[in-house]
Amino acid sequence: MTLDHFLPRVYGGEDVRDNLVYCCHACNEFKGDYWEVDPNLRLLHPLLDDLTLHYPKQGDGILLALTECGANHLLTLMLNRPELIAFRLEQNEIALLRPLDRALRQKLQDAQKTTYQLETELERMERNVDDNDWRQRRCELMY
Repeated sequence: MTLDHFLPRVYGGEDVRDNLVYCCHACNEFKGDYWEVDPNLRLLHPLLDDLTLHYPKQGDGILLALTECGANHLLTLMLNRPELIAFRLEQNEIALLRPLDRALRQKLQDAQKTTYQLETELERMERNVDDNDWRQRRCELMY
């Protein structure tokens, strides 16, 4: 990730929190010193704009613009590059697998708890058998 000035310094952008955004090196290169005052052609601020109003997430990883501003943003930053589509597809897969992962972790935890309880019960039973064995031998020795 690189640190980018949302409003480029050549247009008066300052080193203030609201003007600094993290982006990948490629997006930073594609953006360069781009700045447009026309609201339909401006770039979207990743922290201040609701990006889903301009291009919602799709299941196939491709971003489709709903607004002219969103279309310009996607085109300028080339956000439908193959590597980004692949990344979004991977993120979709991970999101689908999270509930399964949580369920499996819970089952494993339950199985470990049951195993511990069974081992504890087995140890208790073995001690009981040993105690009974010892009592029986003692009785045999006494008589």
